[in-house]
Amino acid sequence: MSSTRRSTNWASTAPAVRNGVRLGAAAVAAGIASGAVAEAVTYAAGRHQFGGPITALPTVRAWLFDQTARAAALSAVLAADTRDTFAAAAALTCACDAAVDVAAAAPQVHGGYGHLKEYPAEHHVRDAVSLRAAVDAAGIAVSEAARLVGMP
Repeated sequence: MSSTRRSTNWASTAPAVRNGVRLGAAAVAAGIASGAVAEAVTYAAGRHQFGGPITALPTVRAWLFDQTARAAALSAVLAADTRDTFAAAAALTCACDAAVDVAAAAPQVHGGYGHLKEYPAEHHVRDAVSLRAAVDAAGIAVSEAARLVGMP
């Protein structure tokens, strides 16, 4: 009985797989940002202060718009080409940083309650920071920047 093994060129496959993982992590970061904004919008619509929902306040509406726009912009980042290592690393770094920024700002809509573990806003912050650390977005950015300019 003879078995035939297919030869796989792992050298060319590894970057595509690595890039796919990076874009997958970027998609998770985009989901965290979207979840944080959605939670803030829901809370703001239901929170009444000064005789009405806090969404009646121009500053709250402006903040919600800005953060929603940042979360929506991440969809463009996720369209990166899996064959382009630099684009995948840039997408990951951008998505992780935006997720942390958006998630960290979301508890402000909740006031002091946003930092309590009972509210989802706190969970989004923890998830975004943990994801950025787990994928080492900063380390990837440094190594890809060096590679971009021809350094080893």
